[in-house]
Amino acid sequence: MRRRGGQRQISRLSVSRLGVRRIGEERRHQGPQDRELSTLVRGRGPQPRAPRAGGELQGVYLREPLRRGSAARGFPRRHAFLHPGRSVYTYRGNWKLQLDNGLDPYHLTTTHLSYMDLQARRRGGEGHLEARQYDWAKRNSAEGGTFALSHGHAATWLEQPEPEKRPIYPALAEIRARVGERRAEWMLKARNVHVFPNMQIADAITLMLRTFRPLAADRTEMKSWCLAPIGEAPELRAWRLRQFEDFFNPGGLATPDDTVTYEGCQSGFGAQPISFLQGYARGMAAMKAGADEAAASIGIRPEASVRGRFEMFSEVGFHAPYREWARLIQAGVAGRKAYP
Repeated sequence: MRRRGGQRQISRLSVSRLGVRRIGEERRHQGPQDRELSTLVRGRGPQPRAPRAGGELQGVYLREPLRRGSAARGFPRRHAFLHPGRSVYTYRGNWKLQLDNGLDPYHLTTTHLSYMDLQARRRGGEGHLEARQYDWAKRNSAEGGTFALSHGHAATWLEQPEPEKRPIYPALAEIRARVGERRAEWMLKARNVHVFPNMQIADAITLMLRTFRPLAADRTEMKSWCLAPIGEAPELRAWRLRQFEDFFNPGGLATPDDTVTYEGCQSGFGAQPISFLQGYARGMAAMKAGADEAAASIGIRPEASVRGRFEMFSEVGFHAPYREWARLIQAGVAGRKAYP
């Protein structure tokens, strides 16, 4: 910690001191559950890949090693792409508030009520329909679940009652032929994957990548990108981007709700402890150790699973990242290595 211009700043630390491994080193330490986590996204997981000279777009490419087969429209070269441009902003709150947000789908109906009301007005003919908004009342009755994975990773999923509003829907028949019925079905679901400690891949509104970096105990830098297939048809890319802009980032209709809530929570943390708070107990009665049917269907083995209607969504997803965070803090205080 050092001071610059009267403000406290956190010194940059090497990745080894933080217990974070570089890509090559991480592969040597991966266990089965680490590799299985990326099944929720696609393939065996994103791996950095430099763009080819003279490629379609300037940006970051992610390798997606899918099985060989006919190329689906929107996925012709089996690579995903971080669309050019990013959103960077800060909020006055702890970084773990964003961890909570990405694994807590049930806050939608209260935190984003104004967004849901606006969407209902659009469906009634007011304003434009370019963003192809969802009917959130239908999602409230959909089935979903949570997976608590090892090493602090976690994921949530939700059935998609309006799959026709997904940008990949026009290419669904081709995708099914290429990756199979089960994987195509999971591509249509809403999924949020938390990669511990501070990266989230969210595919609830449209596919996006988010990182959040602590600048201080009460200040966090957020970065987000829209993730899309290379070669996607222009009309589908526009569809994807309008959904991304409509919901996310400071100019969107939902992100300001979240950041204001983070800052309100941070202020509340300064109050005296209250004994009656239940912590992260919601959903524990429905929690199952190991894999449930949904996890087994895609071949992953979480430490715990929970499944039910969206209205009862649980806090089980918080358990894995907070246990890992506590373990790392305790190791640091005791002077132990974070990883063997």
